[in-house]
Amino acid sequence: MNREVVEMGRPRGTRWKRWPGKALAVSLLLLMSVLAVWVISSPPAGAADYPDVSVLVSGPEYVAVNSTVQYKITVAGGPAEVADEGDGWWTYSARVEYENKTGNPGVEPMSGNSTGGVFTLNLTAPATVQTITLVVRGTSETIGGLEEDGEKRLEIHIVKPVVLSATVKNTGSIRMEDVPVVFYVDGEEVDTVRVSLDPGEEKVVSVNWTKYDKGKHNIQVVVDPEGRFPDVSLEDNTAVSHVNVGEFHNWLNWVYALILITMAFLVYGKVREAKRPKRTKKW
Repeated sequence: MNREVVEMGRPRGTRWKRWPGKALAVSLLLLMSVLAVWVISSPPAGAADYPDVSVLVSGPEYVAVNSTVQYKITVAGGPAEVADEGDGWWTYSARVEYENKTGNPGVEPMSGNSTGGVFTLNLTAPATVQTITLVVRGTSETIGGLEEDGEKRLEIHIVKPVVLSATVKNTGSIRMEDVPVVFYVDGEEVDTVRVSLDPGEEKVVSVNWTKYDKGKHNIQVVVDPEGRFPDVSLEDNTAVSHVNVGEFHNWLNWVYALILITMAFLVYGKVREAKRPKRTKKW
């Protein structure tokens, strides 16, 4: 039995003793393969130490033709999020995609940089009804050369507005400064206008109502709804009306409808002087 084993070459389990060089070469090859897989599959240094770049665009999704509105841009995350103070910053660039570029549409400023990541831009709408796309690209950078970016696309509907107007009159004897006049439609705030009035003066204030559907709607205007001005009479600071938005098949009908709605909604938010306490005689 032993002879048969010797003739075959060696007992089982002694191969590594006969060829140590080959065993070592195989071991090194396996080790190099493992290292290569680890290097390929591992993320770049520091990549897992910060969140992805996020871009947030805040502003109206319905905008009147030819109007200018403001949007807030917030860029966060990326390497600047974890960089030492002053070593990281965020930038943005903005553009608009149009169906029909009429009038003087655009965004301003088109780019910016900040260590806080918060920006504001003004968008001027085109002159025709359409849907445009505001494209904002945000980048997070550091002094060390790390850079990551992200993108946000916001669809904005350009519409012909329904103009809501109200006449506010100061019936008191003192001047009123920067009094808020708030317009509501179906209980939701549309916009706020601030007005200053001398005694006896009246002014017409207007807002654009852009997000509307056909049908009957309740319109409400409130002067100083939070009661921050003690000289505003709370008994007559509110006016209510109704409008019926129907289907209009051509541009002239739209204009006619806007005129009717504007003229039908004429209200008076009265402002009065607060009562002064009576003086008492001293004996």
